Amino acid sequence: MDAPKASEPNKPSQEGLIRALSNLLSSHASLFVIELEEAKGFAWSYFVHVAIIVVCSVLFFIMFSVGVVVYFWDSYRLTAILALLGSYLLIIMIALVNLIRIKKKTKLFISTKEELLKDKEELLS
Repeated sequence: MDAPKASEPNKPSQEGLIRALSNLLSSHASLFVIELEEAKGFAWSYFVHVAIIVVCSVLFFIMFSVGVVVYFWDSYRLTAILALLGSYLLIIMIALVNLIRIKKKTKLFISTKEELLKDKEELLS
């Protein structure tokens, strides 16, 4: 008779633990879905802006290059072309550095990570 009495108090605590873990997983899943939607919106907006910038930049650089080469065609043809190539290379390098900086600034799923750390601390204590 002692064995059933000992197992009965464990049963409610196991059910409570299962219920708590279920609620924990449910809240993490809903938080993850919310942050995924935010990340998707950010990525779409980022893509649209980058596409517009790329198209306009290409058109500008083509027209600018044609204008410079036509203007300097008679006297400094090769110098003008090399100067344009050097300036374009510099602009590309600056843009890449800025893009890397922007990518490092964005912290995706930060709330989910914070919640997981809190839960881990609670479970360990």
